[in-house]
Amino acid sequence: MLALYLILAGIACTRIDTEELKGGKITVGLTFDGSGTKTVLDPSAAAFIWEKGDKIALWASPSDDVSASGLSAQPFTLVSRDGAKAFFTSTLSSSMTPGEYVYRLSYPQPQSLDGDNAIFSLPSIQDGTASGGVGIVVSDTFQSTELRALDESSPVDESLSFRARLHHILHYLRFYVPLGNDVLGEPVTRIEFSMPQAVSGDVRVNLSDGTALLSGTSSSKMVIDLDDPVQNGEFISAGIFPPASVYGEGDEMNIRVFSSHKYSDLDPINLSGRDFQAGHITSVPLKVRSAEDLYTIRFLLGSNNLGEEVQNITISFDTEAVICFEKCQTLTINKKDGSNIGVGESFEFMVSSDRADVEAL
Repeated sequence: MLALYLILAGIACTRIDTEELKGGKITVGLTFDGSGTKTVLDPSAAAFIWEKGDKIALWASPSDDVSASGLSAQPFTLVSRDGAKAFFTSTLSSSMTPGEYVYRLSYPQPQSLDGDNAIFSLPSIQDGTASGGVGIVVSDTFQSTELRALDESSPVDESLSFRARLHHILHYLRFYVPLGNDVLGEPVTRIEFSMPQAVSGDVRVNLSDGTALLSGTSSSKMVIDLDDPVQNGEFISAGIFPPASVYGEGDEMNIRVFSSHKYSDLDPINLSGRDFQAGHITSVPLKVRSAEDLYTIRFLLGSNNLGEEVQNITISFDTEAVICFEKCQTLTINKKDGSNIGVGESFEFMVSSDRADVEAL
């Protein structure tokens, strides 16, 4: 459970100047208090914490006065936090009509709305922290009066408090290389895994009943591309959409782990009987038994006899290869800034294939 406090006064630790707002706009705020409000997974504690810049969406529907205007996915931004408390504010185009409202909130803000459905994007490439909006949560409805303008001169009136249950839509995997497993010989930089059912895509949440499903393009493969290498014993997190049905006999999870200079294909993990329920965390030990070298191939434009500038280069291979973590039989080289490729410029690509396959290229 989370305690939700609607701020009808001010936030003592933050300066908010409401007098400069024009055209009837007002600044309102709300405070979350409690472990149920956390949005970024702290894998070592198996808990969620708020992250600077978090944005939530708030819906408000008038309880009685159907002529009163409400809120639809109104964005609120994290202003500050104090322990488990997180303070959010937003600017409304006008004051809310006095009265009772039914509220619901979500994290993060939805990518789009479709009637009673909010659509969130669950990426197939994540950073290992379950941050940046990966931890999708939607609350139960709760009732309160209208939000009023913040008053900087008054303290927060915590007597006006509400409780709303936040529901996590995703399941979270917590990967780690066990201490003492030194086969890679260096920290993990990347994890690729696949499961028989889709794990990422557009998540459609019905705001009427809180049910969720994957819609549009989805993927059963996920990549965790780490910003910083992770040592043995440290956790790497990923948010996945729960499977539509319990996994059965023969269903397996396949994982490939990378370090800066090596990679390893782990033994497949049996998924039979697992359902990966929403709001739960599953620890996945990465038991590396053997490792292969990563190779780098380097292309250099030695000369240009075309009579014009080179914009891109396409290279074809006789056999399929895994280059820059993707299977391909053709490789197109472009400069990131879109400029032409000059004589003497070189490009390097990482290859995760057997040595014989690399030499065959």
